[in-house]
Amino acid sequence: MVTIFLILVTAMLLLLSYYIFERDFFSPTFLLCTGYLISFLLTAYGMSEWGVYLGLMTMSIFLTGIISFFAGEGFIRQAVRKRKIPDELPVINEIKIGKLKYILCTAACAAVLYLTYREVLRIANLNFAEWGNLTYNYKINVVNSDLDDSSVSTLVQQANKVTKGCAYVFMYIFINNLFALKKHSNMKKLKNCTNLVPCVLFVAQTLLKGGRYPVISLIMGGVFLYYYFWKKTVGRHSDVPFKTIVKIILAAFGIVFVFWASRELVGRMASDTDILGYVTKYLGGGAVLFELLLRDASMVHDAYHETFAGLVTSFNKLGITNILIRSSHEFRSANGVYIGNAYSAIRNYFHDFGIMGVVVMDFLLASIFGSVYYKLKRRPLVKKNKSFLLILYASLIYVIFFQFFTDYFFARLSVGYFIEVFIMWLIYFFVLKTRLRFRKSTGRKLRRNR
Repeated sequence: MVTIFLILVTAMLLLLSYYIFERDFFSPTFLLCTGYLISFLLTAYGMSEWGVYLGLMTMSIFLTGIISFFAGEGFIRQAVRKRKIPDELPVINEIKIGKLKYILCTAACAAVLYLTYREVLRIANLNFAEWGNLTYNYKINVVNSDLDDSSVSTLVQQANKVTKGCAYVFMYIFINNLFALKKHSNMKKLKNCTNLVPCVLFVAQTLLKGGRYPVISLIMGGVFLYYYFWKKTVGRHSDVPFKTIVKIILAAFGIVFVFWASRELVGRMASDTDILGYVTKYLGGGAVLFELLLRDASMVHDAYHETFAGLVTSFNKLGITNILIRSSHEFRSANGVYIGNAYSAIRNYFHDFGIMGVVVMDFLLASIFGSVYYKLKRRPLVKKNKSFLLILYASLIYVIFFQFFTDYFFARLSVGYFIEVFIMWLIYFFVLKTRLRFRKSTGRKLRRNR
């Protein structure tokens, strides 16, 4: 009954967010509630197998977090409500970048992919016999502290950020040109697809290292950018057509299927062979794991810090602090069934600060994302030379939807992440705000676009 009530209240909050926040499918609260609703439905499906049922405490903490997030976006919306939203429909111009810029960026991404492959191969310590085995051995060895030189080199780690930055910048160019070239020839539209090459190289790099969520976040970022441009071109009062909603749902099922089918490709040697059982553990295990945590009194509020683990790690390395952190959450099983270690972001907040931490952190998260989203939403279409905030937001949109899984925002804040954002800005500046010119007398010049 507790789980059913949790599902019903979450569904009600989802509907309320849709109508209160201007029938917007990408409002932060709508995304958050959608993610939690899917997770709770899968929790209900898997509970009988796991033999764990949610208690009132777990339900209350999760609903407190969701409602606090709802209130955070509501506060921001109220604060910006008086700002006039432009009604005129903009003209979207094609973004043209020079061939040299494209070649340099694509070559850089290809070079990083090759270097990553060499590192993965070195750490896996085997020949390229089967991709799944290569990636599996790499993932096992890279966390094995007993092995010498089993971590990826610093150079390759930083270079990987170049590929990610290129992927999001060129995804933005691709989506922009989709709308700009609607009435142009098919040849021009086909040429626009070359902007997806850095995205493909980023996907290959991610899969090579055994990751999948960065790929899903790139897809979500692309969908958000498409939605952003579509809303700007049809007007803010236009609703998404029902056929489009059906296509998005079918595409989501397709992504889930690919996620399941790629488990061995990325080194996940799971025993689950059925898609529903596999996906249920990933997407529906958070609430059950949190329930098990509450029953383990020794760990509910132990000394390890979790919420700002990235920042604390950075400060510890710099010698500023010496605080205990938990590098990863503990894995748990129930009724002889392995569930995992993804407890949702709420675990971090509750572990470190109690129930008030859940209220404050979720309200703060909604305020941060709400401020950026309403700024983008209530201003005219951003031009290419002022589009970095839009690109950065697109790269982070997955954070809200996947809060039911883990915290991809506060826990990731670190010196390394700030370097990643800076590298993305450099790529954005180079590709969209400068131009390369050749002159016989002076050679190459780098000029900034006005």
